[in-house]
Parts: sequence; structure tokens; C-alpha cells
Amino acid sequence: LAVTRSSPAEPTVLSSSARVDGFVLGCMMQEVQNKRAARLCLTSVCTLLATTNPDHVVVMLDALMEEAIGKTLRMNHVHVFRTPNVNVHSIVRKGPQWPDFGKLLKRKLPLETYSAKKYYAWTLLQFDRIVYSDGIDVRFVKNATNMLYAVEPFAAMSGGRAPPHARCGGYPYFNAGLFLMRPSLAAFSTLMSTYFQGNFTYCGGSGGHLDDQDPMISVAHQTSVLGRFHEWPCGFNYRAWSSQIHCGRRIVAYHKSYTDEGPWPERAMQRKCRPVPPRTRLRALCPARVAALAHANNWTSDDNDEFELEAVHTRICG
Repeated sequence: LAVTRSSPAEPTVLSSSARVDGFVLGCMMQEVQNKRAARLCLTSVCTLLATTNPDHVVVMLDALMEEAIGKTLRMNHVHVFRTPNVNVHSIVRKGPQWPDFGKLLKRKLPLETYSAKKYYAWTLLQFDRIVYSDGIDVRFVKNATNMLYAVEPFAAMSGGRAPPHARCGGYPYFNAGLFLMRPSLAAFSTLMSTYFQGNFTYCGGSGGHLDDQDPMISVAHQTSVLGRFHEWPCGFNYRAWSSQIHCGRRIVAYHKSYTDEGPWPERAMQRKCRPVPPRTRLRALCPARVAALAHANNWTSDDNDEFELEAVHTRICG
């Protein structure tokens, strides 16, 4: 799944039968002083690999983040996709203009231009469907495969917030830190133009009028480019909302601000996130020998023997 490139302007379009499903995480450092974001990103990625072990994982990152953890991600067989910079002076908003507008935000520029970079996930046409997550503040605690298939794209968590008439211009609110979508250049173009031109209703997010959720909410409910909206089960994006009290053991992913990364960054650096190398990746190493060894050892698609990728490569490919 080759997705490493400097610009997504010319994405590779595969036939529908060749496209795959996978997970995409957004990890932007934006400023040098945000180095801790790199460890938080590794934490999110490593928890996904440890619980779900998906074949296809992409991390969207900026230049600073790639310099910090790009090598570590690749060692864990995670693909990276570098997003282009955002020209903040192209952003149009009603009311305060640049550069004064940035001074009114709780989180200053260029941090909030992360929103526009998130939309580049819609250009990853190698995928049929994607579970996107903000890689800085999401941790997976259970196998997340069902997040891809429980409902059709577009899907997100909307319960537990103020009623539609109280925010978002009457449109239902949903959280855009974790959602299911289907890549589309039409959707990408619509989201980007909506974001840059300010043609959306402000829903009161922490990023002022720069939030990614607000344009997505407007596009989701005013157009059909994202697909029909579906509500996710409560445990797919646990935000500790009052409506999620009953989620209990059904929680798949926690979504909140963390102060402790735990052991995950070190596990990522030691290539110890995945419990088992994905079978598709093993077959790509040397198909004939892998097939022969699989037959000899009665390997199945759900085989859960634990071993290191290096040991498997040595054993199979010599």
C-alpha cells in the first residue's frame, strides 16, 4: 500500500476490487515545542497495532512529526503520508481578519490549521473505507475491526451533546476526532472549500472558527458527498458523555486528553506493538516459502502464534 508522498494532489486510483479497508491516524506537531505530541502519536498507533493488528495503517503527519517518529512508524510497518502546509492567509472568515483572528483563539495558529490537514484523508483512494482517528488523543483498548463494518460510511458519535437547535445552526452535532468515511476527491474538494471560505456554522469548538468539526457537520447535513450519516455504537468513541455511561465493557477507543503515554512509545521504538505480523505482509516477503511453511504448520487466517517479524523472515526466507 504505497501512500508515502509529499503531496496528495495526484492520488493513485485503484479499481474497486483492489481497494482495501484500513485505519488512518492524524498526527501533526505543527510547532517545535509540541514534541510531546510525537510520543502521544506513538501511543495511539501502538495501541491500535496491539489490539487490532490491521494490515493497512497510515499515519498522516507534517514535516516535524515525520522527522521525530517517521522511522519508528515505518519500522512498525505503518505507512506515512506527509500532508502539505496550509496557507493561513487563504482562510476567509466573517468578522476578525488575519492576523488579528488568531489572537482570539484558545489555541493559537498554526495549531488549528491541523483541521484542514485532516481532510487529506479523503484523498487516500487506495482505501474503500477508512476509520480515521486523531492520533494525539485516541487510545484503542479492544479490537477495532468492527468499527470498519458495523455501519456504512459516513459514521461518527453524536450522542450526549446539546440538542440540534442549541448549536450548529440546527444540525445534529457529531465528534470528528474518530469517524468512519469513504475516500472521495469530491468530498475532499467540498470540505476544503467549505473550510477555507468559511461557509459553515460555528458550533462552539475549542479552536474558534477554525475547527474541522464545524465544516464537516455542515457538509454532512447539507450535501451528500460524505454519504448518509450513521450513528456509531457508544463504545466506538468514548468521550465520557452522559449518554455513554452504559457503554461499560463495549468501549473500543477512549478519546480524551492524556497526561501519561504509558509504555507504548517504548514498545513502538522496540517494534513490539504488533502481536503477530499480518499474514498478507508475510506472504509479500517470499510467497512460495510462506505458503509452503503455512501448509506444513497448518497456519490459518486467525493464527495467533506470537513471534517476531525478523525471526519469521529468517525462518521462511533464509
